[in-house]
Amino acid sequence: MSGTMNDKTKMMVRAKVRAKVRAKVRAKVRIGAALAVLTAVTGCGDVLWNQEKVLFEGVEYKHKSSAVSRDDKRSFEVQVRPVSASMVGAREAGKYEGTRYCIQNYGNSDIKWQVGPDSQVLPVENDTLTLRGRCNS
Repeated sequence: MSGTMNDKTKMMVRAKVRAKVRAKVRAKVRIGAALAVLTAVTGCGDVLWNQEKVLFEGVEYKHKSSAVSRDDKRSFEVQVRPVSASMVGAREAGKYEGTRYCIQNYGNSDIKWQVGPDSQVLPVENDTLTLRGRCNS
């Protein structure tokens, strides 16, 4: 009978060892998953919140792009300011923002400009340049 107790004791010890090993593996998996999530969030943070500042003619222009309508998001509008700093720089900043919009949304930089950076007459209102274009596929 004491031989069976030994076998039972051995089985209990083995079960305890297996439980400890499983707990360690689970902890390592949790740490690995947490690190993966942290890395992904950190990478997104650089893209979404810490956008690189780009200078044109030595000036940082505020620029934004948006779809002209919900039905046709390929057509977009770009606003750049302050134009008073340099019209050449504002044109380049607008071209840059339009290119960024098309690459980000459609994967290419092919743009057909309705009112583009190379247009002879450009609409400027309240020190803001407005360009209009359409991303080609």
